[in-house]
Amino acid sequence: MDAPVVNPPTPFTTLIPGGFFPGKMIRIQGFVPIHAQRFDINLQTGAGGEIAGEDVALHASVRMTEGYIARNSFQGNCWQEELGEGGLPIMLGQRFELLLLCENYEYKVAVNGQHFCSFPPRVQFNRITHLMIEGDVQLELIAWEGSSASAPPPQYGSAVPPPQYTPQQNFMQQAAPNPPPGAVVQNRRFRSARDVREKQFTCFIIMLLVTAVLLYGFSKFMKFYENPSQGQKAVVNIFDS
Repeated sequence: MDAPVVNPPTPFTTLIPGGFFPGKMIRIQGFVPIHAQRFDINLQTGAGGEIAGEDVALHASVRMTEGYIARNSFQGNCWQEELGEGGLPIMLGQRFELLLLCENYEYKVAVNGQHFCSFPPRVQFNRITHLMIEGDVQLELIAWEGSSASAPPPQYGSAVPPPQYTPQQNFMQQAAPNPPPGAVVQNRRFRSARDVREKQFTCFIIMLLVTAVLLYGFSKFMKFYENPSQGQKAVVNIFDS
């Protein structure tokens, strides 16, 4: 069995040892900071992912602010149909364990020892080479299971879940790890459609207010321009009073 990766930085991209094939499982453990908004896990056909125009077989986007886990694939420079049922079993300020299992006709995702969803193999498993994780998450462990004929089969869905979650358990005091020196951290895709709509609406309201003020000032100027004697009379009355 290949050695696990312990406490990797985020964002994190790695070659999947031996590839991703039926019976292979990836175990991801970490915790979500209390301020987290979103993090993504990709099974992709190269190190660059969709930014480099490579296909993404499974894009699991854990969206804390929207309350669900989006699943999608990226093929031919286009995102495909998104799936999003199932809610959000990963909580802010708590540890989690997520399993990615390859089977012949589907990819499976389990969260905290329970099956969460299946995803159709829109991109075949034999093309998957890399795992990429980015966003608001602190990783503790990434392990590969079922990677050789001599290795025991992965225990999907029956693995021991992370420690019991209680309301007192949170990790505000633990900051996310810093990227390596010189690394460029790209904040990709983390602005939700709701954020964009809210910003557009705010800009629209500001433009309306500015337009109304300008129109009001212009109307006052035109009245004075059309009958300047009234404006002069008003000024004289002020000083004569």
